[in-house]
Amino acid sequence: MTHKCILVVDDSPDICMFIKSALTKRGYIVFVAENGKEALQKLDILEDVHRPCLIICDLNMPVIDGWQFIEAIGKINDLVSIPLVIHSSESNKPTKYESLDKPASIEKLMQVVERHCGKPTIKSGTKV
Repeated sequence: MTHKCILVVDDSPDICMFIKSALTKRGYIVFVAENGKEALQKLDILEDVHRPCLIICDLNMPVIDGWQFIEAIGKINDLVSIPLVIHSSESNKPTKYESLDKPASIEKLMQVVERHCGKPTIKSGTKV
């Protein structure tokens, strides 16, 4: 059975809770990191068990910001192939990455998630 795992990197607890709740209710597994440093640590741990099918990343964060995080994962061969979507109030700046204006609606969020990850294969509430 395949689990669809998503990593959300954002320093806003409200945004993280909104995204995690919306995606978990639809059957996705969601991990949250509050900055780029924590996200890199989680990716190192998750790589062996739950490789994310998508990373949703804010740009303005403490410790390691979104741009520094993107640069760091771009240098790690095992991570460079994971799709990344910028979710930021600054998403109107030109970039090679797909972006969502912050806060994204559930409809737009789901369109992006399903395009990159497909529909989940586990129903909500299933224990993993």
